[in-house]
Amino acid sequence: MNLQGHPYSLYAESSLQNRGGVYALLGLTAAIIGLGIQKILSNIIALSLPSMNTYVLILGAWGSIFAILVLFFDRWGWKMPIISDIIFILSPNCRKPPNIGGHYKLYITWKNITKDKKGVSTPRAIISQRWSTLSLRFEFPFTNKKNHSVFRASSSSDMANIYVSHDNNTVVLKYTFEYIGRGESIESRQKTFNGTALLHFSMNEGYGTQNTISKRWFTAQNCNLTNGTFYTDYDEFGIIETIEC
Repeated sequence: MNLQGHPYSLYAESSLQNRGGVYALLGLTAAIIGLGIQKILSNIIALSLPSMNTYVLILGAWGSIFAILVLFFDRWGWKMPIISDIIFILSPNCRKPPNIGGHYKLYITWKNITKDKKGVSTPRAIISQRWSTLSLRFEFPFTNKKNHSVFRASSSSDMANIYVSHDNNTVVLKYTFEYIGRGESIESRQKTFNGTALLHFSMNEGYGTQNTISKRWFTAQNCNLTNGTFYTDYDEFGIIETIEC
């Protein structure tokens, strides 16, 4: 799994959110900061370098500032109350994504239609979220013959969409995933399939309210994953419930 995740789409109020306005605002902010330090840099650098090299260095400084702002916002800024509120107010075509990242302990009831089998699993789910990327990983533990706790299988997302309800109280994560068996037996190691899943989140603490400062937007550990369903091309389907988050 790519630890940095993959791009995801955000649908709020039935419309696809455009991130371009935020990038434009960050670029403008970088330009303003660059102008503020331009006089200092130009006065110092111009004494020892030709004018052409001076402009190249100033342009490089602007690019560096823009890159730093984008990286900071993508990793932390989008979920920090004051910073994100200002950015998203000034970017009306882009909505703040709900912060669904965190660690979850789940209870899954599954059934295989073809083989007429059913069972339960208690995997751990890890959702890593940034402003532009998201990754979701399920880890299925078991105890091997040496009494060591290991993972018999894992699944990782490769595409995802987040849908926000009109009343801002419910968030649905729809994603596709690949399941890879990692057990001790040959059969379990050869068990690989793809599927689609829906996870439902209850988001009742401040989403869509610009003046509300909530821990939800600052930490990835405050979560309300409620339930979900999944279907696979291995003829399995199941129900996902949250034990602990």
